[in-house]
Amino acid sequence: IGKCAQYQKELDSDRKIDLNRNFRSREQVLSFVNHIFETIMTSEMGGVDYDEDASLYPGSEQQKEKEDFLIPEILLTADPSPEDGEDGENEDSGDRLAGEAAAVAGAIREIVGNEYIRDPVSGVRRLVEYGDIAVLMRSVAIPVQTFSRVFDRENIPYYTGGGTGYFSAPEVRTMLNYLSIVDNPRQDIPLAGVLRSVIGYLTDEELAQIRCAYPRESLYEAAVSYCESRQDAAAEKLRVFFDVLGEIRADAEQLSIHELLYKISDRTGYGAFVLSMPGGLRRKANLDMLSEKAEAYEAGSYQGLFQFIRYIEELYKYEIDYGEALPGGGVTGSVRLMTIHKSKGLEFPVVFVCGLGRRFNRQDSSGAMILHPLYGVGTDYVDTETRIRHRQLIRRVLAKEIRLETLGEELRVLYVAMTRAREKLYLTGTPGDLEKKMEAWSSERIIQDSKLKLSAREGANCFLDWIMPAVLADEQSGRCRVRIVRSREKSRSDAGVKKQREQIPEPQKGRIYDEAWLDMLKKAFRTGGEESESLIPLKISVSDIKKEQAQEEEAREFFAAEEAGIPTLHLDRTDEGGGAERGTLYHLVMENLRFDEDFDANFLGRQLERLVKYGKIHKDQLKMIRRDQLEVFLHSDLAKRMRQAAGKGLLHRESPFVIAVRASEISDRWDSDEQVLIQGIIDAWFEEDEGIVLLDYKTDRVQNGEQLINRYAVQLSLYARALEQLTGKKVREKLIYSFRLGETIPLA
Repeated sequence: IGKCAQYQKELDSDRKIDLNRNFRSREQVLSFVNHIFETIMTSEMGGVDYDEDASLYPGSEQQKEKEDFLIPEILLTADPSPEDGEDGENEDSGDRLAGEAAAVAGAIREIVGNEYIRDPVSGVRRLVEYGDIAVLMRSVAIPVQTFSRVFDRENIPYYTGGGTGYFSAPEVRTMLNYLSIVDNPRQDIPLAGVLRSVIGYLTDEELAQIRCAYPRESLYEAAVSYCESRQDAAAEKLRVFFDVLGEIRADAEQLSIHELLYKISDRTGYGAFVLSMPGGLRRKANLDMLSEKAEAYEAGSYQGLFQFIRYIEELYKYEIDYGEALPGGGVTGSVRLMTIHKSKGLEFPVVFVCGLGRRFNRQDSSGAMILHPLYGVGTDYVDTETRIRHRQLIRRVLAKEIRLETLGEELRVLYVAMTRAREKLYLTGTPGDLEKKMEAWSSERIIQDSKLKLSAREGANCFLDWIMPAVLADEQSGRCRVRIVRSREKSRSDAGVKKQREQIPEPQKGRIYDEAWLDMLKKAFRTGGEESESLIPLKISVSDIKKEQAQEEEAREFFAAEEAGIPTLHLDRTDEGGGAERGTLYHLVMENLRFDEDFDANFLGRQLERLVKYGKIHKDQLKMIRRDQLEVFLHSDLAKRMRQAAGKGLLHRESPFVIAVRASEISDRWDSDEQVLIQGIIDAWFEEDEGIVLLDYKTDRVQNGEQLINRYAVQLSLYARALEQLTGKKVREKLIYSFRLGETIPLA
């Protein structure tokens, strides 16, 4: 920094040369990065005046190509009723992180196999793959666990690359616990872990029953006594468990450890089970890696199961970790989860910078005694007589200096993160109270002469407090897009919950089990699909409403057919064989169709091959898709209209929503104005000059369009209402497309 100030650009010798040509990132990324740091980075905080000399400029013409997809995006996960305080003090809350991880997973699913980038090596345009994506976080100690869980659930392959997490993986812990009880079953903790896993299949209640029945014995002795003296479900599970355990223990003396691991995996079925779980390939790779480590261990001088278990315990104790194993695709086929520090010097086609709503760590400047490497020590003064603590001036000065230096380092970390992206940059975060935050971020008082005021920069609690004021002050430029992603809705208003509580009867004293309470809880947590009496559910899904109305429609059709003498066999409303799965497949295909490509003779074949390649559907499921029905749709006027809208960026698919409506509008059973939350997903909608067109796909087996109108009129009315609330625009048309009939059915 000193030399930057000392050397001048115009001197013939000893002159400064700014290396500000960037050959990595697209111009859209660089323009966005420049704007953010021109607004928030100065010599006072960050050590550099981010001006024209410090700004980044594309080094090649290819970087200047304009594509709509490449515009950076900000995903803000909104919690409608935050429980963590206005500023999100509890930023490590599972709900908050899970909501953000789900938003990231959704964005990844949107772009993989659907959007185009330039290959980093060949330079050829191709579709985005999982291996192109990196998810960067300030730290990964807590967030990586949440992101891993969500990615597993969404079947997104990922790699942490942190060299940690292997011994804490559930499948590895379960297998090590089983090895421990093969060596010695009289170990309560490993035995309880295995019994509670899918191998033992005991519930918490059953384990409690066993312990309560024999409270003075070890868990092993209690379990043996229980299965010998009882005839209930828990005893039967224990008998099966101990039969298998006895067989494996008898063979353990003749088998090597890696052979023993394979036998446990095969005989208990645990290997097949983990393969069927979310992230199954990675979990199975972890078990295979354990066998490989056992084989390598036995190649040395130590032998025996007992010694191997102690060896693993020592590794775990001293935090010597292997890091989770990679599935078959390896790093190249997986999304990378890593810290921003570890991403230094690297680059990725698509980057998600996550956790930008988490609070900065300010422990270094908040203790009773603080240390500064240059200025020394600052402490509080404690009056021992009055027992009052005073903040001394030197301590306050040092605290301010440390805070500025810490924030400057956070700025530089953010710069590293944002400049890792080659093609597409996403910034994600979960602020506390979004409405209050947006109001604070958009205040005109915090931006002065195109710079975020120093007081606002110093007072920032998280990265979003720097980024969003800069974005909102420049929202007309089109440098980035801001999307608010609604996280899981909590429950209804407190008033509605209070009304529910008032109806719950008092528990009967002296009873553990109460029928009245059980009945009330069942009704309170009911979300539709069953007949509810006076209680109105807190939340209901559109699919539940649809199911109920479909049942009513089926009943009407049945009685009408009986009166007309028509065999009721012909009233089966599902498609031929696996109707529900077929409907799901059709919706998946329609969600991922590339309307920007030519509808030539090979279009549908290419689309289906792409879905299989990127793991959207399995190749065996292709036989369930009637290609002739999809071809009819592709040649329809509706498909042409959708294609025109897609060309203008006005086609939207699989749009989730949550709205509040009066209970009486949902069902005739509820004559109440009480508000009920309805959640659902709209198949497709697009904008035309006259207004919004709402579309729903159906694969029901019907004779005519009137049957579909009777079944789904209320559902589409709710969709239309949600769209009008969300967009502020009028829904002009409500359409059902029937693949069975091959026609578009308008609703009034």
